[in-house]
Amino acid sequence: MDGLAISVAVAAAMFVSGALGLNLHRCVPARHLTKESHDVIRLGTGMLSVLASLVLGLLITSAKTSFDSTSAAVRAYAADLTLLDDVLRDYGDGALAARQQVRDYTARVLSDVWTDRYGHPYMVENRAAGDILEHSFQAVRALTPANHQQQVLADNAMSLAVSLLRQRWLLIAHADTSVQPLVIGILVFITLTLIGIARSIGVPFEADKALVDSAVAATVAERTAPLGHVAVSGQDNAALAIKPAGGAEATVAVLPKDGEETYKTVCSACHSAGVGGAPTVGDRGAWGARIAQGKPALYDHAIKGYHGKAQMAMPAKGGRVDLPDDLVRQTVDYIVKQNQ
Repeated sequence: MDGLAISVAVAAAMFVSGALGLNLHRCVPARHLTKESHDVIRLGTGMLSVLASLVLGLLITSAKTSFDSTSAAVRAYAADLTLLDDVLRDYGDGALAARQQVRDYTARVLSDVWTDRYGHPYMVENRAAGDILEHSFQAVRALTPANHQQQVLADNAMSLAVSLLRQRWLLIAHADTSVQPLVIGILVFITLTLIGIARSIGVPFEADKALVDSAVAATVAERTAPLGHVAVSGQDNAALAIKPAGGAEATVAVLPKDGEETYKTVCSACHSAGVGGAPTVGDRGAWGARIAQGKPALYDHAIKGYHGKAQMAMPAKGGRVDLPDDLVRQTVDYIVKQNQ
């Protein structure tokens, strides 16, 4: 099983243990769900968590050290292979066979380590590659120098060949993982157990804490608040005033003091220019039929809003829903007086 599969399996096991813990608290006797029991379990799981963290940290450090030392050994191994090839090249034609075997071994190791096939690489423990290296060592030892220069090169080649054999066996000896699977399995088991116990014992206390926590209650209230409110004509809608964001102080709208001021600050926006088909103040012809309906009808239209013909519409209280009904009636009286 490769590293990715192990990681997925451990993550799935942690999720399952947490889910089981959420449901196991229903089966735990009530005497084990007291605050004292919760404190004891929390203390014990805390100690186990610390110990598991320490062991895990030591394992990570050990694995990192092993990786660094192996990386340095492989780099030195590659450097000696390159240097041996250079020495045999300088030796001359008499070392062609040994040099070819060294190059064949290098190609075989590269093919085994950086393989395109699925599975784990052979590294240097491949028996076939090892036989090629042994044959190259025998070929180097069989060299017959013809002069002093070749003798020096042959001695250097023999030293490098011996070093390669020694490093190969050292890499094979350190090929096993420095972290035993049994230790990892124990740590995973402890982790899953801690998650299950914590969820099974802590669920009721977490729920109680959430109920009494003012910050949690405020967050829940904010998230469950209705998105908006409906302003109803004829009712006090002052609480529905839009509040500025960012903690700025709210600006309170000042109510007009009488009907005349209300007309000038609110109604004149439409009734002075005939916006949306609104009859203009002073147009006695347009107002005559409306005044003939009686003030109760005009009061009702002004307070509740009115939808007439030709897409003519007036919002309730001219859009100022915070205006008191009596002030709206005073405004209607003022407009009627101006058009009689």
